[in-house]
Amino acid sequence: MVAQAAHSLSVAALCTSTFVQAYLLISIFPYAGYMTIDTYRGSRTINEENAGTYAGLLASFFMLGRTLSAYPWGLAADIYGRKPVLILSLLTSAVFSLMFGLSKTFSFALAARFLAGILQQYSVNRQDVSDRDCQGRRKSRS
Repeated sequence: MVAQAAHSLSVAALCTSTFVQAYLLISIFPYAGYMTIDTYRGSRTINEENAGTYAGLLASFFMLGRTLSAYPWGLAADIYGRKPVLILSLLTSAVFSLMFGLSKTFSFALAARFLAGILQQYSVNRQDVSDRDCQGRRKSRS
């Protein structure tokens, strides 16, 4: 009974982590266009007509960082374990997301978004959920 409760609690924590990681990806879409115009205040290059291009850069730099760091995060999880890597990833994602939110220039916002993507692991979380699911199925079949 205690093992089942611990298993349910860990799956709930992993699901919450997955939600947080997805939120970090999509949360900027409603305001990214306005943010690009605001951070380029006084510049004639960004206006309402082309702000979407620069807003798309904010979203794509996050995914670029995430793509470039997937393999190193997997190696770190193999060496140090999944739980410490997941905790480190969530903490660093929080720090760089805060830096992104407080950025005053577009280049700083772009760098913070890229670093938030690099420091956010997602593959380790998916592996842990799938392994726990498969363990539960193996136990029930035997």
